[in-house]
Amino acid sequence: MTELDPELEALLPAIAPLDLRNIDPLRRNLVLAAETAEARLGPLSEQVDVTDVTINDDPSGRQVRVRVMSPRERQGQIAGILYIHGGAFVLGDVDANARLSVRYVDAVPAVVVHVDYRLAPEHPFPAAYDDCLAALGWMRRNAVSLGIDPDRTGVVGSSAGGGLAAAVGLADRGSEHVPLRCLALMYPVLDDRLTTPSSTGSPQAPLWTSTDMKLMWDMYLGELPAGSADVPSTAAPARETNLSGLPPTLVVACDLDPLRDEDIEFAGRLAASGVTTELKLYEKTFHGFDHLDSVISVRSRSDQIEFLRRHLRRHLPG
Repeated sequence: MTELDPELEALLPAIAPLDLRNIDPLRRNLVLAAETAEARLGPLSEQVDVTDVTINDDPSGRQVRVRVMSPRERQGQIAGILYIHGGAFVLGDVDANARLSVRYVDAVPAVVVHVDYRLAPEHPFPAAYDDCLAALGWMRRNAVSLGIDPDRTGVVGSSAGGGLAAAVGLADRGSEHVPLRCLALMYPVLDDRLTTPSSTGSPQAPLWTSTDMKLMWDMYLGELPAGSADVPSTAAPARETNLSGLPPTLVVACDLDPLRDEDIEFAGRLAASGVTTELKLYEKTFHGFDHLDSVISVRSRSDQIEFLRRHLRRHLPG
């Protein structure tokens, strides 16, 4: 296997392998892992208020669950972040991913709205995309009551959530709302065509492989054939031909990730379109490495926080 960061390599044996051919056990394991983490580490934070809200004002009658996390002690309005978790479009919820999103509350600081979008294959595209757009709209409409400064909002997502965050950012261009201040895309899923060297040549990559990529897209797209001309950019943001008008964007890429090449290419296209772009490529890392406890993982999390602080800070007159 290609050389890994030694700390990350030592942690690999403790990570359960993914098998998207049978997602029910994976979902059960995530529930157990969330319960174990809660028992071991206690409540999310004594300094954070956590409220679950069901958004039910969609004209279609669709309901979307969000988890709102905010600092218990704060002065005035603060930044707002829509957080979109990963999980190959088929795994995860706000419980399993709570500890990933809550870190932004104190560190930025920000009110974090974590969207519990519908999962494939039961709910294929555009279900998750629609839910994320609905959550962003709700966050904006309720900014004052949530304690969010409407002028300081951003969207953060990782893996499949990073792809959804990119799609939300693209859809938000030119809206009547105050523009998003930033997007943070951690190793985002962007391209269903799977034509890059890393997407086709990583059958043995740690944690996330080329085979997983194909299974994921087939489940997410449902009746839309992956790789066909029928797939829209709202499902696969790399298909968007015009990337101009997006807010400052952070793209995190992992050296040993099948997604590496599409992430690097997307960042390059963003920059060429005039978007303020930061690409962070972490050597000897694999998909999801920033969730672990290692020096390079901590560095990546710190880089994310620094980017969000810089773009979501209060803008003073003059």
